[in-house]
This record gives sequence, structure tokens and C-alpha cells, in this order.
Amino acid sequence: MKIRTLLTVLLCLLGSAGISAPLPEQDVQPPSLETFLQQHPGLAATPGLFTTYREGRRIYWAVPDSLLGRDLMLTNTLLKAPARASRNFSKKFGYAGDLFGPILLRLRRSGDELWLLDPLYDRLLPSHSQDPMVAIARQRGDECLYQALPICAE
Repeated sequence: MKIRTLLTVLLCLLGSAGISAPLPEQDVQPPSLETFLQQHPGLAATPGLFTTYREGRRIYWAVPDSLLGRDLMLTNTLLKAPARASRNFSKKFGYAGDLFGPILLRLRRSGDELWLLDPLYDRLLPSHSQDPMVAIARQRGDECLYQALPICAE
């Protein structure tokens, strides 16, 4: 009997906790890029498609708004590698001139995060089809989330 009473009291307390009015959301805007750079004076900047800032093991990107929503193709080519007498084709990479990639990437802002997305181009669907299988295939979406990164500055 005591356990039943205790459970009833706990359920009432939990139920009434959900009735209370929600707290107003704090609309905290990230600082400007200039303010952020002043707060972190030891950042080493590397210019490029978007500027990369490095502080120890932390990396920050300054991504312009013009790159958001656009598809980027990234590749990397080895310029120098250790010399070997003969090329071993069982090892896929490791020689000068070897190409890594391409990697497709799309950047999108979602709230206070920058999403790194993988655009899915592995299928072609007819745009005007009434086929139910095409409708089911479209439910999968056309991108996959790699990583969600916090936005530190505007």
C-alpha cells in the first residue's frame, strides 16, 4: 500500500512539473568575428576558400555565407612521398601523385550550428514520375549529416 501511494505521489509530481510554463529562451547571439579574434589573440590564420584559424589542437573556419548550400568537391593529391624501388599495387595509396577523393560536401546553417552534409548523388529519380516506388525513394532525402559544428562567431 505504501509503494502504491508513493508511486501515485511521484506521478502527480512529475505530471505537475510538465504543466509549468516554459522559461523564455535566451536569444544569445555569437560574437562578431572581430570580437572573437580579439578574444583569441594566438590564432594562426591560413587563407583559402574559407579562412582556417588554428589555436593548438583547435581549428576554426570562417565560412562565408556565399558557400552555404553549395556543393563542394574536395580532393587531395600527394606531392611528395618516400621513394620506393617498385610500385606495389596491393597498397592503394602512398606514392607521389596519388589522389585522395573526391569527397562531396555541402555546408548548411541550422540554428547555432554549421552542418557538414554529404549530398547523396548515388541515384537519379525522374522528377515527374507518379510511380509509388519513386515516392518511397524520395523519402530518404538527398543528403546525410557528417558533422554538426558549433558556430563560435558571426
